[in-house]
Amino acid sequence: MIAFSVFAALLLALANGANDNFKGVATLYGSRTSSYRTALIWGTITTLLGSLLAVVLAQELLRRFSGKGVVPDELLAMPSFGASMALGAALTVLAASRFGFPISTTHAIVGSMIGSTLSQSASVAWPKLASTLLLPLLLSPLVALAATAILYPILRRIRVASGVSSDTCLCAGKEVLEVVPLGGLAIAMERAESLSVKLDTTVSCQQIYSGSFIGLEARKCLDVLHFLTAGLVGFARGLNDTPKIAALLITTAGIGGAWPVATVAIVMAIGGIAGSRRVADALNDRIKFSKTGKYASVRQAQLELAPFNEERLRNVALRLRDIFQADDPDRLRLRVTDEFINRLVREVTKGFKGDVGVVPRQFLREFVTQMDLVDENPEYVPMEEYGFEPQSLNDEEKLFLSGENVTAADDDDLVPAEDAW
Repeated sequence: MIAFSVFAALLLALANGANDNFKGVATLYGSRTSSYRTALIWGTITTLLGSLLAVVLAQELLRRFSGKGVVPDELLAMPSFGASMALGAALTVLAASRFGFPISTTHAIVGSMIGSTLSQSASVAWPKLASTLLLPLLLSPLVALAATAILYPILRRIRVASGVSSDTCLCAGKEVLEVVPLGGLAIAMERAESLSVKLDTTVSCQQIYSGSFIGLEARKCLDVLHFLTAGLVGFARGLNDTPKIAALLITTAGIGGAWPVATVAIVMAIGGIAGSRRVADALNDRIKFSKTGKYASVRQAQLELAPFNEERLRNVALRLRDIFQADDPDRLRLRVTDEFINRLVREVTKGFKGDVGVVPRQFLREFVTQMDLVDENPEYVPMEEYGFEPQSLNDEEKLFLSGENVTAADDDDLVPAEDAW
């Protein structure tokens, strides 16, 4: 039975590698930043490093997933209990991997622990289970969501304020300058080379430095950071998952020392190399955006947020007028006419040089203000009183009005559906 327990635990490690190893690097493959093979190798290496580090850093996880204090000690002493717990979790994760379902091995282990305990008509220490295992499982997605919601807007504002886009390049090279010689009349200008550093687009740098320069491109730097953060996810997952499975070997087979963790780490790496393809394809194919002609299903994992045009602005205004809670709806419709809406669309887009994609926030604010004025002042006629001036501009609007080249790729709110930047 001990041999079977070891087999079941290693089978779980193999299943974990097949289902989980690729998750950390899935965005590298899905965004076409790397090939499947490169992403798999990177994910395997980083996960293995995290798994091996668990030998010295994850003693608390080994203790928690041993089951002590959660299930009766007499059950933990039975090799059959550990074998059934490991086998139940392993078969669950293997089945999910077979059908390409990315699931949590931790959830499978906890569920198998509870099921194995209840099948023996034994009691589960629910308060202990909730505080040590269930609560972290529930809170971790929320913590990750909150951290992303806080960090992303901050980093995005920094990028926009600094004027950095996907084509930005920090370039250094020898710039050719036309100079006038000192001490006399010159028939022609002479040329001199000067070492300079510029922050511009790659195309501009090629023109300035005649195609020969050293540069750091923003997109390439982003790809490097993408690789590093994806590897960090794999590293953290290896550090976190390996001791959970190793705890089964220690508890059921009585194997001590660093060997259980090291063995699980190696088997997880083998499982990832051998069985990650289905999960990788699932994460890529089920999340990517697809469109047939001008039609896209709203049931996809990603939605297409098409940029505004004049027709969409006009339709939004008409709908807002219909649902606006006015004291006198007839007067509102009489004063805020279709002709006024068309004029407002023209004036707002004209204020932003005809770029409709920049103006929705300004347009909606101005339109609602005009409806408020009509509702509050019976004598107010917007066609006679109103004149548009851009106000309370955000960073993107300020950059646009300043004459700088702000493209859709510079504004994440307006990024085309499949723009990776």
